[in-house]
Amino acid sequence: MFKKLVLTAVLGTHLVAGVARSQEDPTAPPVNRTTTTVTTESSTLTTTTIDTDYEVDKRRDQGWNSPWALVFSFNNILVNGQFLGDFRGLGVAGALMLSEDFMIRGGATLSRSHTPPQTTETTLETAGSSTKTYAYNAGQTSSGSVTVRADALWRLTRNKVAPYIGGGPTITYTHTRQTSDDDVTVPDVVTSIRNRNNSFAFGIRGVVGAEWRIHSNFALFAEYSANLDVITYSDTDQRTTVINTTSGDRAVTSTRTERNTPAWLNFSNSLTQGATLGLMVMF
Repeated sequence: MFKKLVLTAVLGTHLVAGVARSQEDPTAPPVNRTTTTVTTESSTLTTTTIDTDYEVDKRRDQGWNSPWALVFSFNNILVNGQFLGDFRGLGVAGALMLSEDFMIRGGATLSRSHTPPQTTETTLETAGSSTKTYAYNAGQTSSGSVTVRADALWRLTRNKVAPYIGGGPTITYTHTRQTSDDDVTVPDVVTSIRNRNNSFAFGIRGVVGAEWRIHSNFALFAEYSANLDVITYSDTDQRTTVINTTSGDRAVTSTRTERNTPAWLNFSNSLTQGATLGLMVMF
């Protein structure tokens, strides 16, 4: 009696699983099943094993069903020799899936360079005498930039190939500074340069694209975007001071140029368009 109850319970469990499987999406790919039948004196037990490749493939029809992803762009390997690159020039880019139909995608880039002033000394020896000349290169003492971009994207279907739309803001800040004191180019003359420039830009962009889920963890996408500069602001301060002590007296000449160019709420009348082909790796 106990043996019959166990066989009946196991059989019922597998029958329920079979009914649930039969209610899946009729458009799903064919399922590879292996059926095994065990017969006793009083009952028959049938088990079905489903190919695990089906379960992996089925995820491709479930939208953005991973918690997060990394985003890359495809490059023209004939131009720069690299197959993958930064997504739209961002140093790092990723996506956070909030549902199967909605994600937040974004990234940031940070750059800084420093080039101190350089003095080159050249010695010319002629007939036992030497002459020294100097060349001064003020250079660009320091510069840096920060760019942050984010997009909210909505997936329109949950098929393997699905369109999506969205948009978001872009913020860019750049800073340059030049500080130099040239006291070698002209004898007894010191030329001091103090230049500074800051700029800020805020824009928005719209995105329309299509995604092909080639694997449960990989998706190819192609999209168009339209960028619009909304707010721009720049602050420039340039100072040049020349101190001349050639005649024994200290003569100082100073020139300063200041320029502030705010463009708050001044919408640009130009629209920048571009296309991107990329790869999304989902985890």
